[in-house]
Amino acid sequence: MLKLINKAGHIPIHDFGFNIMLLHGFIDQTEASITDSITKYETEGPETFVVEEYSEDDIYIAIDSYMGIDDQAVNLDDIFKRYYPSIMRRSALLTIVGLLEHEVEKFCISYSKRHSINIKLNDLKGAGFERGHLFIKKVVGLNNSRAYPEIKKIIKLRNSCAHNDARLVNNENQDIQEITRLLEQHPDLLGRDNEQVLFHEGALLAFLKVFEDYIKEIETHINPPREAKKLFP
Repeated sequence: MLKLINKAGHIPIHDFGFNIMLLHGFIDQTEASITDSITKYETEGPETFVVEEYSEDDIYIAIDSYMGIDDQAVNLDDIFKRYYPSIMRRSALLTIVGLLEHEVEKFCISYSKRHSINIKLNDLKGAGFERGHLFIKKVVGLNNSRAYPEIKKIIKLRNSCAHNDARLVNNENQDIQEITRLLEQHPDLLGRDNEQVLFHEGALLAFLKVFEDYIKEIETHINPPREAKKLFP
């Protein structure tokens, strides 16, 4: 699966299949950890501490606390059922995109070597997926990818997770259009908490599917399906 081969019987140029399988397992483990954390929170619940008491008036002032966070500053349910799971998912997105960027770069390098092409990946401008796609477009010839525009949006979101606390506005407080479109496209997978993106269950698998579609486009371009012979002229 997802082995990019030029001709039948040749050694694959690059095999994406193993790492795609690993990423599916990684996403499953991430979601299982989130479920376990929420279950533990719901089962154990926050502890209640009395911080002031006026026994003569039978008045007690107490706070609820869980893992060092108290409910005077935040809503504990919101933190442990929404915010922390979102942080785990957006951290996982960094791993997913980083690994796939590296895999695409390896494919481009292998393609150059296999075909003895003068243009090398490092000869092109840009970095990461942008440069890899430029190579795939110019050298491999995949000119009309339907998946890559979606990948660009996901990478914008990844960059915001890495450098801007998953905010959907830039430093000038203007909406980042690519991220805004993702929220509009996937209201069940992504949410908005003021200016920050919240990741819901299913987002990571949906984004990985976009990358898989892109890889399949490359595979189909390199190995176009054979046309059936016509029975009649």
